[in-house]
Amino acid sequence: MDNMMGEMNHDFVNKTFPLFSEGEKIGEVLFSYVGPTTYSEHDAFFIADMKKNLVIVAAVALALSIFVAVLFSKKISAPIVKVKNFTKDISKGDYTSTSPEKTDIKEIDDLILSVNDLSTQLENQQDIRNQLSSDIAHEIRTPLTTLKGNLEAMIDGIWEVTNDRLQVCYDEVDRITRLIGSIDTINEIESYQDVLHKTSFDLYVLSKNISTNFEALFSKKNIHYTLDGDSVFLIADKDKISQLITNLLSNAVKFTSNEGHITFKIRSEKNQVILTVTDTGEGIHPQEIGRIFERFYMSDPSRKTKSGGQGIGLSIVKSIVKAHKGSITAQSKYGVGSVFTVTLPIRK
Repeated sequence: MDNMMGEMNHDFVNKTFPLFSEGEKIGEVLFSYVGPTTYSEHDAFFIADMKKNLVIVAAVALALSIFVAVLFSKKISAPIVKVKNFTKDISKGDYTSTSPEKTDIKEIDDLILSVNDLSTQLENQQDIRNQLSSDIAHEIRTPLTTLKGNLEAMIDGIWEVTNDRLQVCYDEVDRITRLIGSIDTINEIESYQDVLHKTSFDLYVLSKNISTNFEALFSKKNIHYTLDGDSVFLIADKDKISQLITNLLSNAVKFTSNEGHITFKIRSEKNQVILTVTDTGEGIHPQEIGRIFERFYMSDPSRKTKSGGQGIGLSIVKSIVKAHKGSITAQSKYGVGSVFTVTLPIRK
């Protein structure tokens, strides 16, 4: 048995510890125990082999982990690189490039979806800016052309200078002035949203006073107007809210036919006040309703001539609502009428 296991020699270690009693040494105690075991040659080879194998296993595991890490990093980085290239194209104004394909990784798919949405929104904004530039140019060019033609005719002596013709020139200049003033109003509201002169006022009383200004228009078109609601005190910019109400009522009057109905309701709900303007006008086509708050947008170009509008009133309304941290929605049934709903915080 000893030959199979190899020789194992054991060394005994002796340790002596003194014993004391009341400060005096009274004896010693001896401890003996087996010391370090001296391994046989066979044991030494076995331990050396174990160490070698552990090093090999560790090296293989390290190489395998690096391989797996590189594989996964490529799988993850490849779509991210595609997204990066896609965003580069977007930053250069190219919204037609193909978006990256979906992957098996949810987070990356969410990123791709968000970038696609961003690209779509930017493309829509670009279309709006292009249309806006065209509309502004058209709105300003038309009165300028009329004004220039009239002045040239009078300067050349083709037309006699009369008060009526001077009035036409004045009206065209006034039209341009009002147009630029409306644009400045939107820019001012959007640029200085935090600079609102807020006071506390009765919204119902304000709405009643503004409604009085429309009595002549209501009577002219035989429109039945109803103001419904109770006294609600609102902390807001009174001048801006007055403009908001005026624009909503003006819009309703423009597109409500003779003997139609307009209802203005005011109600409070929790910490909010809700304004609702309902009319029996022409209504808005479902494909157009999402754009009615854009500057200069009018769903029917013929409306500009018929109503004298410029497509700015609802843009101003939206800017005022946004400045007050509120919301505005529009619902319409084409050919039947529309409902505009404004929600404003009472005390913000």
